Amino acid sequence: MKFTTILLSSLLTTFINAAPALVETVIITAYTTVVVDQDGIHYTPTQTATLLADASQTYSILPTSEAISLVTPSQTEIQQSQTPSTSSSIPSSSSQPSGSVKSGEGTYYDVSVGATACGTYHANSEYIVALSKDLYDENNIDGNPNNNPLCGKKIKAFYQGKSVEVTVVDRCEGCAYNDLDFSPSAFSQLADQGLGRIDITWQWA
Repeated sequence: MKFTTILLSSLLTTFINAAPALVETVIITAYTTVVVDQDGIHYTPTQTATLLADASQTYSILPTSEAISLVTPSQTEIQQSQTPSTSSSIPSSSSQPSGSVKSGEGTYYDVSVGATACGTYHANSEYIVALSKDLYDENNIDGNPNNNPLCGKKIKAFYQGKSVEVTVVDRCEGCAYNDLDFSPSAFSQLADQGLGRIDITWQWA
Protein backbone atom coordinates (compact mmCIF):
# COMPACT_ATOMS: atom_id res chain seq x y z
CA MET A 1 0.00 0.00 0.00
CA LYS A 2 1.35 3.45 -0.86
CA PHE A 3 1.88 5.69 2.14
CA THR A 4 0.49 9.16 2.45
CA THR A 5 2.23 12.00 4.23
CA ILE A 6 0.03 13.74 6.80
CA LEU A 7 0.41 17.35 7.90
CA LEU A 8 1.71 17.57 11.45
CA SER A 9 -0.93 20.11 12.42
CA SER A 10 -3.81 17.70 11.69
CA LEU A 11 -2.23 14.43 12.89
CA LEU A 12 -0.33 15.52 15.98
CA THR A 13 -3.39 16.38 18.03
CA THR A 14 -4.93 12.97 17.35
CA PHE A 15 -1.73 11.17 18.34
CA ILE A 16 -1.30 13.16 21.51
CA ASN A 17 -4.81 12.25 22.61
CA ALA A 18 -4.35 8.62 21.72
CA ALA A 19 -0.70 8.27 22.74
CA PRO A 20 -1.13 6.62 26.15
CA ALA A 21 -3.01 3.64 24.70
CA LEU A 22 -1.98 3.45 21.07
CA VAL A 23 1.44 4.88 20.31
CA GLU A 24 4.54 2.86 21.05
CA THR A 25 7.03 5.33 19.55
CA VAL A 26 6.50 8.90 18.40
CA ILE A 27 9.31 10.53 16.42
CA ILE A 28 8.43 13.84 14.77
CA THR A 29 10.80 15.50 12.35
CA ALA A 30 10.15 18.66 10.29
CA TYR A 31 6.49 18.91 9.25
CA THR A 32 5.57 15.50 7.80
CA THR A 33 4.80 12.13 9.35
CA VAL A 34 3.99 8.65 8.10
CA VAL A 35 1.79 6.24 10.02
CA VAL A 36 2.97 2.63 10.09
CA ASP A 37 1.40 -0.23 12.02
CA GLN A 38 3.27 -3.00 13.79
CA ASP A 39 3.27 -5.08 10.60
CA GLY A 40 4.91 -2.32 8.58
CA ILE A 41 1.77 -1.32 6.66
CA HIS A 42 1.38 2.37 5.75
CA TYR A 43 -2.03 4.01 6.03
CA THR A 44 -3.89 6.89 4.40
CA PRO A 45 -5.26 9.72 6.61
CA THR A 46 -8.76 8.24 6.47
CA GLN A 47 -7.52 4.76 7.42
CA THR A 48 -5.40 6.28 10.19
CA ALA A 49 -8.40 7.93 11.82
CA THR A 50 -10.19 4.57 11.87
CA LEU A 51 -7.19 2.62 13.11
CA LEU A 52 -6.49 5.03 15.96
CA ALA A 53 -9.85 4.11 17.41
CA ASP A 54 -8.70 0.51 17.67
CA ALA A 55 -6.78 0.16 20.97
CA SER A 56 -5.52 -3.30 19.94
CA GLN A 57 -3.13 -1.77 17.39
CA THR A 58 0.27 -0.27 18.09
CA TYR A 59 1.66 2.43 15.84
CA SER A 60 4.84 4.38 15.36
CA ILE A 61 5.63 7.56 13.47
CA LEU A 62 8.56 7.38 11.09
CA PRO A 63 10.97 10.34 10.92
CA THR A 64 10.68 12.48 7.83
CA SER A 65 14.01 11.20 6.48
CA GLU A 66 12.62 7.65 6.45
CA ALA A 67 9.30 8.74 5.04
CA ILE A 68 10.96 10.38 2.07
CA SER A 69 12.65 7.13 1.12
CA LEU A 70 9.25 5.48 0.82
CA VAL A 71 7.86 8.00 -1.69
CA THR A 72 7.35 6.62 -5.18
CA PRO A 73 8.72 8.52 -8.24
CA SER A 74 5.27 9.73 -9.20
CA GLN A 75 4.68 11.14 -5.71
CA THR A 76 8.08 12.86 -5.76
CA GLU A 77 7.24 14.55 -9.03
CA ILE A 78 3.93 15.78 -7.59
CA GLN A 79 5.64 17.21 -4.49
CA GLN A 80 8.27 18.98 -6.60
CA SER A 81 5.63 20.51 -8.88
CA GLN A 82 3.85 21.94 -5.84
CA THR A 83 7.01 23.58 -4.46
CA PRO A 84 7.16 27.31 -5.38
CA SER A 85 10.15 28.23 -7.49
CA THR A 86 12.63 30.59 -5.86
CA SER A 87 14.66 31.22 -8.99
CA SER A 88 14.41 34.42 -10.86
CA SER A 89 15.30 35.53 -14.14
CA ILE A 90 17.95 38.13 -14.15
CA PRO A 91 18.17 40.28 -17.44
CA SER A 92 21.61 40.56 -19.01
CA SER A 93 23.42 43.86 -18.62
CA SER A 94 23.61 44.20 -22.41
CA SER A 95 19.82 44.68 -22.61
CA GLN A 96 19.57 47.22 -19.81
CA PRO A 97 20.79 50.83 -19.60
CA SER A 98 23.79 51.29 -17.32
CA GLY A 99 25.42 54.13 -15.47
CA SER A 100 23.89 57.37 -14.25
CA VAL A 101 21.04 59.14 -16.01
CA LYS A 102 22.16 62.20 -17.92
CA SER A 103 20.03 65.17 -18.95
CA GLY A 104 20.49 67.26 -22.06
CA GLU A 105 18.85 68.40 -25.27
CA GLY A 106 18.15 66.27 -28.30
CA THR A 107 18.37 67.50 -31.89
CA TYR A 108 18.80 65.83 -35.30
CA TYR A 109 20.96 66.34 -38.37
CA ASP A 110 21.58 64.95 -41.83
CA VAL A 111 24.00 62.09 -41.30
CA SER A 112 24.30 61.17 -44.97
CA VAL A 113 26.52 64.11 -46.01
CA GLY A 114 29.84 62.36 -45.51
CA ALA A 115 32.11 60.47 -43.15
CA THR A 116 31.46 60.75 -39.42
CA ALA A 117 34.03 61.51 -36.73
CA CYS A 118 34.31 57.74 -36.24
CA GLY A 119 35.25 57.39 -39.92
CA THR A 120 32.02 55.64 -40.96
CA TYR A 121 29.22 56.40 -43.43
CA HIS A 122 25.51 56.19 -42.64
CA ALA A 123 22.00 56.82 -43.92
CA ASN A 124 19.37 58.96 -42.23
CA SER A 125 17.25 55.83 -41.70
CA GLU A 126 19.77 54.37 -39.25
CA TYR A 127 19.45 54.82 -35.46
CA ILE A 128 22.70 56.65 -34.78
CA VAL A 129 23.82 59.64 -32.72
CA ALA A 130 26.57 62.23 -32.34
CA LEU A 131 28.00 63.13 -28.94
CA SER A 132 29.01 66.63 -27.91
CA LYS A 133 32.54 67.63 -28.91
CA ASP A 134 33.54 67.93 -25.24
CA LEU A 135 32.36 64.43 -24.28
CA TYR A 136 33.75 62.95 -27.48
CA ASP A 137 37.13 64.68 -27.38
CA GLU A 138 37.89 63.88 -23.74
CA ASN A 139 37.78 60.19 -24.64
CA ASN A 140 40.18 60.37 -27.58
CA ILE A 141 43.14 58.04 -27.11
CA ASP A 142 45.38 59.48 -29.84
CA GLY A 143 45.30 62.13 -32.52
CA ASN A 144 42.89 60.16 -34.70
CA PRO A 145 39.20 60.68 -33.77
CA ASN A 146 38.33 57.52 -35.69
CA ASN A 147 39.90 55.52 -32.87
CA ASN A 148 37.75 57.04 -30.11
CA PRO A 149 36.58 54.17 -27.83
CA LEU A 150 33.10 55.70 -27.67
CA CYS A 151 32.56 54.89 -31.35
CA GLY A 152 30.07 52.04 -31.63
CA LYS A 153 28.84 52.32 -28.05
CA LYS A 154 25.08 52.11 -27.46
CA ILE A 155 22.93 54.78 -25.83
CA LYS A 156 19.30 54.59 -24.78
CA ALA A 157 17.56 57.96 -24.86
CA PHE A 158 14.17 58.87 -23.34
CA TYR A 159 11.55 61.55 -23.97
CA GLN A 160 8.02 61.69 -22.50
CA GLY A 161 7.63 57.93 -22.09
CA LYS A 162 9.27 57.05 -25.40
CA SER A 163 12.75 55.64 -25.92
CA VAL A 164 15.20 54.79 -28.65
CA GLU A 165 18.52 52.95 -28.68
CA VAL A 166 21.20 54.49 -30.88
CA THR A 167 24.84 53.88 -31.76
CA VAL A 168 27.54 56.53 -31.33
CA VAL A 169 29.16 57.35 -34.67
CA ASP A 170 29.85 61.07 -34.65
CA ARG A 171 30.85 64.28 -32.88
CA CYS A 172 28.57 67.32 -32.52
CA GLU A 173 30.39 70.65 -32.63
CA GLY A 174 27.48 72.78 -31.36
CA CYS A 175 26.15 70.45 -28.63
CA ALA A 176 26.44 71.09 -24.89
CA TYR A 177 28.23 68.39 -22.86
CA ASN A 178 25.24 65.99 -22.40
CA ASP A 179 23.34 66.88 -25.57
CA LEU A 180 22.75 64.29 -28.28
CA ASP A 181 22.41 64.94 -32.02
CA PHE A 182 20.32 62.12 -33.55
CA SER A 183 19.77 60.87 -37.05
CA PRO A 184 16.31 61.97 -38.31
CA SER A 185 14.84 58.47 -37.96
CA ALA A 186 16.10 58.09 -34.39
CA PHE A 187 14.78 61.52 -33.40
CA SER A 188 11.37 60.56 -34.83
CA GLN A 189 11.17 57.66 -32.37
CA LEU A 190 11.11 60.22 -29.57
CA ALA A 191 9.21 63.19 -31.00
CA ASP A 192 7.95 64.89 -34.13
CA GLN A 193 10.79 66.38 -36.15
CA GLY A 194 8.88 69.65 -36.23
CA LEU A 195 9.87 70.24 -32.59
CA GLY A 196 13.49 70.46 -33.65
CA ARG A 197 14.88 70.40 -30.09
CA ILE A 198 13.63 68.43 -27.06
CA ASP A 199 14.69 67.86 -23.46
CA ILE A 200 15.92 64.30 -23.07
CA THR A 201 17.51 61.95 -20.58
CA TRP A 202 19.86 59.16 -21.58
CA GLN A 203 22.07 56.32 -20.34
CA TRP A 204 24.80 54.16 -21.75
CA ALA A 205 23.15 50.90 -22.78
